[in-house]
Amino acid sequence: VQTSPRPSPMAARRASQLVEDSARGSDQGLGGSTGRKPRFQRREAPDLAKRDETREREACESLRMLIFGCVGNEDWPAAEKHQIFEQRRGTDEEMAKFVERWVEMDDDGSGEIEFSELVALVRKGADRFLVSRCIRFFGARLALPKLGRSEEDLDADDNSGSSPKRRSIQPKTALKKEDLMRILWLKATEGDIADMNSLFDLHWLHCVSVPAPPTLPKKRRRELLETFQDLDVHNRGCVSYSELVEVGLIDDEMCRELQHKYNKESSGVFDFNEFLEMLCPYGFRAHQGVSQAITKDGKNVRLVRCACGALEFKGWLLEDTIKALEGQYEFNY
Repeated sequence: VQTSPRPSPMAARRASQLVEDSARGSDQGLGGSTGRKPRFQRREAPDLAKRDETREREACESLRMLIFGCVGNEDWPAAEKHQIFEQRRGTDEEMAKFVERWVEMDDDGSGEIEFSELVALVRKGADRFLVSRCIRFFGARLALPKLGRSEEDLDADDNSGSSPKRRSIQPKTALKKEDLMRILWLKATEGDIADMNSLFDLHWLHCVSVPAPPTLPKKRRRELLETFQDLDVHNRGCVSYSELVEVGLIDDEMCRELQHKYNKESSGVFDFNEFLEMLCPYGFRAHQGVSQAITKDGKNVRLVRCACGALEFKGWLLEDTIKALEGQYEFNY
């Protein structure tokens, strides 16, 4: 009968030690009793909070440099410079500049800024380092919430050699204006964001508005007045459309078109202001009271009002712009 060789005393002690280490391995980490340190150690919460605050402030400074051209605390006493990070909302001047830069960055008018559009700022003269810092910050911030995990968790996966979840990340690559506001003004509340959105809308509508067409030159207005007085043979202050046909100025078809467009009260007559509207050349307003006009290049423009929260926009917009924005804004004419 063959018997297995008996282990040496040293081998038996080693096997016993391995069994003991395996039994309590979860308490002693990856190193067991070998004295080796674990490959990854989680940082304490205070350290993480401090690190996140530092990164937020760095991103705030970088974004302010990109948007405003300065942080805003350069002339402040050294002991007060940190107060720039306690601000809750921007001033009217800052919001106007923010809208200007937003329009510049949002090339496609989608209402969001792709990271590629941020990168394009470098070609427009922006500092490459500032742009890169903003992209890294927003990239990490927008990707992590989808996993519900911290950066430390992702680092742990990398250090342990297992990172399938990180490879499966599909980070959001577009920023909304609110994302930028929350970094420019780190202490902004939801109420502050709502108020700044109202200011944003107001300034943005001013950005896409067009100048009010000028009124008719006085000389041209006098000429038209003399013509109107010649037509108003009864000195009633109004002329019937049928009289224009009778004297041969227009035909029946043109008469119907003019009445459809200008005879708003279906009275069959027109006064001097309506006469001005009919004969007003492109690029001018017939008189101060009109809310529609045609630009020199033949585009229709309208005077509109629009509520922006507690504020109100009043200005001239192209008809095409109004149609494009009807789903976003409620215009009154």
